[in-house]
Amino acid sequence: MEGLKADTVEFFNKSLEEKMLYKLDNDGTLQGYGQAFVFSEEQKLDWSDMFYVVTLPIALRNMKYWPTSPSTFRDNTDRYSLELTKVASGFTILLHVNDVQGLEIKKDGEWIAVSPLPNSLVVTLGETTEILSNGIYKSSEHRGMVNTENARISIAAFHNPNNSIMLGPLPELIRDGKPNYGSTSYPEFMKAYFDRKWMELKESRSP
Repeated sequence: MEGLKADTVEFFNKSLEEKMLYKLDNDGTLQGYGQAFVFSEEQKLDWSDMFYVVTLPIALRNMKYWPTSPSTFRDNTDRYSLELTKVASGFTILLHVNDVQGLEIKKDGEWIAVSPLPNSLVVTLGETTEILSNGIYKSSEHRGMVNTENARISIAAFHNPNNSIMLGPLPELIRDGKPNYGSTSYPEFMKAYFDRKWMELKESRSP
């Protein structure tokens, strides 16, 4: 964890020219450095830098996006992702790189700040877990707020099911034969999710 945190800081401290060597391509995978969901030069973008790679399964890795500097980045990323597989299924696991606060979780209609704790991980549930549990566990609505004095750096690991599964409530959690969610293939679910994300961005765009 400490090695990956140091690698992350070193990467983001590089010049823009160096970071753009790993720029995000329009290949549909969202991998690389840059802003995702860009559809217009006039739109308002999130005030953030993003660097995203697929770590597992290994067959889906595209090493052109994995920096060779820092020299330890690839090894530390590999080791960290393998360790996470021991504790995740349908979760997002967040590692705070520094102690700058900015993450907020919505609870009972109010936004609550999540303060970084040393040597800790923040675990949030995604929509996959909500569907599988038939709504017993709810996905976490969260947001990142800009700190006007210091940059907040974090490493988020998203864990998703295999593309071959049908996503729907587990049969043993359906009461009275009435599921709260329908079933769909995982790729179709993700397509609907990103289509909704695009629509939300378009609707919020300034004229």
